[in-house]
Amino acid sequence: MKSKLIYAMMMAACCLAALTSCSKKGCTDPNSINYDADAKEDDGTCEYARDKFIGTYQVHDSCFIVYDNPNTGMNDTQIEVDDYLLYIEADSIATNVRFRKQSDTFYKSAIVNGNNFSYTYSPSTATEEGNGSINGDTLTWQYEFRGPNVIRYDCYAKGIKQ
Repeated sequence: MKSKLIYAMMMAACCLAALTSCSKKGCTDPNSINYDADAKEDDGTCEYARDKFIGTYQVHDSCFIVYDNPNTGMNDTQIEVDDYLLYIEADSIATNVRFRKQSDTFYKSAIVNGNNFSYTYSPSTATEEGNGSINGDTLTWQYEFRGPNVIRYDCYAKGIKQ
């Protein structure tokens, strides 16, 4: 009787071990770069293409601006150069990041695809569109701004991760 009880307990333990070993752990998010289709239980190891963008960048920004001059009724041009900190963090969507200049109080959202990103920001009467890429710790992008009295505002920016 005692041997039957031990045998039954050993069989139960083997069955339990077999059932629990079937639930393979890994990254279960198909948006991640290390998605494991065989994983049944997420183990918190998911990595995303956007992760390489996250950080603080020292940015140098150069813009060529064509605008309407209300005093002359003509188009004027100017070159604008700016240096600033850019903050990039994870967005609530796994394939996106959100970013803002140090002087801004609002964030813009960008879609990440591999080493590239793109965005459109339209707060009201103005629109800003841009795209760029990351290579190591260097972020480069071009963007265009259009709004009231602005005919063209073309910019090129380069940032180094701090």
